[in-house]
Amino acid sequence: MPCDMAHKYEWCSKNRSLIKASDGNRYCIFHAPHGEKQGISVEEFNKLVFEHIKESLEQEKDINLTGTIFEGDFSFTGLQSSTPLCHIDFSGATFRGAVDFASMEFGSKVSFKRAIFCGVSDFSNTVFNSTAHFDYATFNDEANFTGAHFEEQAHFFDANFLQKADFSTAVFSKEVYFTLGAFKSGALFTNVKYGARAVFKRPYPGIGAKT
Repeated sequence: MPCDMAHKYEWCSKNRSLIKASDGNRYCIFHAPHGEKQGISVEEFNKLVFEHIKESLEQEKDINLTGTIFEGDFSFTGLQSSTPLCHIDFSGATFRGAVDFASMEFGSKVSFKRAIFCGVSDFSNTVFNSTAHFDYATFNDEANFTGAHFEEQAHFFDANFLQKADFSTAVFSKEVYFTLGAFKSGALFTNVKYGARAVFKRPYPGIGAKT
């Protein structure tokens, strides 16, 4: 019997080590609810995530972490030595603690669609060489994009920034898309460089709920 989220996130279907959660469902370690990962520490969980990433890189496969519930603080700077050239997908992921992508370089597409950032998120000096998707993402704490480079389009459609967002000195080489009213506590765009249009659209009804 696969993880009860395998119908939605097929990549975890082969993980047979399941956890029976308080809701009565069985989950793989990646999709088990926060606080119900069989006593596995934050450090142990993070190690499992890196093992999954390493395995994907060795097999030259896209890195699929859709729907993953990160138990606590996580730093992705450990990937620096092997700059990811494949698509990395964090769609629907929940980052329960602070997350650090500072100075990383993404060689291909990266997606944070509908991701939830509960703690501080650091994308300072991060390089996105292909399209970056943050559509419908929710940033519950401060978001730091200072000095980030977006070489292709950056999509922040219906993303919500509930605390301060800092895009100072960021470079948007192609179009960047935001939503009107996305910045609930203000944003900084000091010395930002735009190579094309910055587009602000009307919000989609119902977005913006805190988590």
